[in-house]
Amino acid sequence: GTWNVPLTPIIDAAFIAGAHRSSFYSPTLSRIFYDGNYLRAMFGTFAAILHPVGLILGFIALEGVGAQALPPQWVVFTTIVLLGVFDAFAGFLAASIFFAGTLLTGNLGSRDELLTVVGTIGIFFAPALIASAFRPLRREVSTFAEKWERVTDYLLASVLTGWTVSKMVGSLESLAGIQLPITAYAFSIGAWSAVAVFIRLVGEDIATYIYPGRLAELHPELREPWRAQSMLSLIFNTALFIFLAEPFIGNSIQLWLGW
Repeated sequence: GTWNVPLTPIIDAAFIAGAHRSSFYSPTLSRIFYDGNYLRAMFGTFAAILHPVGLILGFIALEGVGAQALPPQWVVFTTIVLLGVFDAFAGFLAASIFFAGTLLTGNLGSRDELLTVVGTIGIFFAPALIASAFRPLRREVSTFAEKWERVTDYLLASVLTGWTVSKMVGSLESLAGIQLPITAYAFSIGAWSAVAVFIRLVGEDIATYIYPGRLAELHPELREPWRAQSMLSLIFNTALFIFLAEPFIGNSIQLWLGW
């Protein structure tokens, strides 16, 4: 009954189609589309409430800094990060508004400004993807060994994601080349992210055991990426690594050895 409401089939079909089509060009974008499947499995149409919230928070963040290439006030920043933990697509919407607004107002005129905005929007929607890279967000448990693995999922995914987010926030000063107030709250943002990941795992388990049919129905059929995608992805990731790492260690032999 929690998902048997109007528009649920339409919203389900839209996200399944988005994940299916984008998987040909970008597996990461496809992952963002179906990241909130556990919420849609439980709540149907109501899960989409997070998406306009993401848009609104993106505008609030943009207005709060006057469309400058600066991270928003820490409460707004943390709220967007938490939203992105529960549904990466909602965080992605907030990040898109923030990036587009900064770009269209002409405030991405320097390398430092671009680095600051890229670093900021990355933190907005990356935590859920980071957590799933550390440990599976969803796992069916039947044996004692699998139960122990699931306990490990909860602990490692929460702690490591919180630690990573904290370090990402702390690194924004180096990207911007100036002191930023947000870095004073790096530990707090990381701690809240860890708590959100823990709650997200609880939600994933509820969906796995109480809504298995819905989860299976929402699982998209992904396409194999086009042949050039892996090469283009490698080139992009390499360029991004050099672009982000150079402010920290300079254009040196260490940078190129790391590459």
